[in-house]
Amino acid sequence: MTTVKIVPAKFENKDDAERTRGLRAAECFDRMLAIAKDELASKAPNALTVNWYALGMGEAEAAMRAWHQGAKHPFFEIWKGRRGTTGSHRSPPSSTELEARRMTLLLCVALERVSFNGNMQAARECAARALDRVGLFARPPSAATIEHWQRDYPLTLDARAEQTLAWCIAACGPAPHKICSFFTGLAHLVFNPAPQVTFEP
Repeated sequence: MTTVKIVPAKFENKDDAERTRGLRAAECFDRMLAIAKDELASKAPNALTVNWYALGMGEAEAAMRAWHQGAKHPFFEIWKGRRGTTGSHRSPPSSTELEARRMTLLLCVALERVSFNGNMQAARECAARALDRVGLFARPPSAATIEHWQRDYPLTLDARAEQTLAWCIAACGPAPHKICSFFTGLAHLVFNPAPQVTFEP
């Protein structure tokens, strides 16, 4: 069985982490544009320019160039307008933070099923202790906070979730510390701005 090793990057403070997250997103957008251009060129080299602009990719490229140069682009003006209408309220969690929270809820389900004989409160307390150790969230959630997440963001145990749970249980067995390491590793993968991932046979 192949082992996936996830080592989260460490940051001095939240601002450094957020900056890294932003730079990584920009790098990813640039890479996706380059891949899209290569794909269009391979399919229709004579029509690359036409297809590139017809699909709006040229505008996306212009937006990223403006981002790198600190220049203006309507994309950012629209964003500012939307931020102005919603920014007066507390900003919702990012999609990556929500996915990390989802991993926390899956951790609790796994612990409840195989480690604590159906005791969800014990599972939440174990998960909270694990999250306090690994430094995933800026403010590690307490068991009460995790219960709040379970209520406000109900977990759907669909095929994808059950597959992840089965993977965890097959790899970790009933040992709580192994289950915690499994899911906090996945949470770091989705929420840490620059995790190092290696595959070991």
